[in-house]
Amino acid sequence: MLRSSGLIAAVCVSALLAAPVATALWPQEEWGDERAGKIPIPSRIGDLWVSAEMLISRNDSLLLAAYPMIDQRWSAELAAALEYPPEQCLEIGPGSYASYARLETFSEAVTTAAAIIHGTVVGIAGGFHAGMHPGLLIQVEVQEWVKRKSGYPETPYVYFYYPVGDFRLGSIRICKKTPGWPDPPEVGDEVLLSPQVTPMDPEGIMAIVTTDGEEMVIGNPAGIRISSALSEIEEFRTATSIQALKRLIEEMLQEQ
Repeated sequence: MLRSSGLIAAVCVSALLAAPVATALWPQEEWGDERAGKIPIPSRIGDLWVSAEMLISRNDSLLLAAYPMIDQRWSAELAAALEYPPEQCLEIGPGSYASYARLETFSEAVTTAAAIIHGTVVGIAGGFHAGMHPGLLIQVEVQEWVKRKSGYPETPYVYFYYPVGDFRLGSIRICKKTPGWPDPPEVGDEVLLSPQVTPMDPEGIMAIVTTDGEEMVIGNPAGIRISSALSEIEEFRTATSIQALKRLIEEMLQEQ
């Protein structure tokens, strides 16, 4: 049974960030983020992502005028947070940005996926998704396209938004929390992504992961981590590794 395409905010972002695409204010390596990507992480991905480095000047002044949605939603809280002690968090809870009908079976997760991507996390950056949702951008080097429907761009790197974790916007420490999501991946972790729709950015590199996190599995030698929504499906809940999940997926695809 196909899922209903009830995708919300993430598909309606064309007007959220009306400013022209800008370049980073200075090279990422000068930003001092030890999580900088294997290749430079984009400062902007269409209307779906703007990095923290684009929103702050060298003298710690907020640069929000070019990003009206961020300015409208966060300017007061960010301005207040400039006065916080360095390690105090501006704590931000969950927000709804993209939603489908919930997955019910493993078969449904495999058959409705527009792509299934196995890759390695090679970079992590902080910023804002879809004009107003703070969080992390995860950079993934693709190891294998386990499944790719016609029309889904085949790119060497893909990116996805992660609504958990902390990052700095200049001197401001932002801590983003979303119930039901596991701790964010680290550089070197494996991921298995199964976006239900093709990317909506011009470059075709931003995989759409919805609010429930059903399209993402994180793996490392300690095992796998999944969202609480995905844990309702037995095959995901009982899997011990990304490789074990891949074998199940490949067997199902061969039967189709």
